[in-house]
Amino acid sequence: MRREGRIKTSFELYTFLIAQMQLQPIEIQCALINELITTQKEFIHDVGVLMLLHPKKSIRCMVPLIWTRNFSMKPILTIATYQGPAFRSQLDAAIEKVLSICELFVRFALTHKPKTTTSNKAITIIA
Repeated sequence: MRREGRIKTSFELYTFLIAQMQLQPIEIQCALINELITTQKEFIHDVGVLMLLHPKKSIRCMVPLIWTRNFSMKPILTIATYQGPAFRSQLDAAIEKVLSICELFVRFALTHKPKTTTSNKAITIIA
């Protein structure tokens, strides 16, 4: 679709996918969002981020959880083990900040129901 010139932005792809995804069970939608988030292609990854605007509250709440599930701390923790306690305390502080941000995203997902309108070329999100 993108190669044919119909879809040029992440917002347009989001609009197209949302229309298709809502026909699927929640489990399938979450699996697709997982694929969007974990892709290496920035254009598609951005659509995964836009899933925070999903019309269904239950899906919006899952997006931050999908992000954190796909983030691996193992390499960082391995380095922290060899760097000593000073580095570990800095790492713990950074982890706390990340968890706070994830909590903020979940609160956003719980309290905002996005309304979208589409035009020929773009999507306008009204918060």
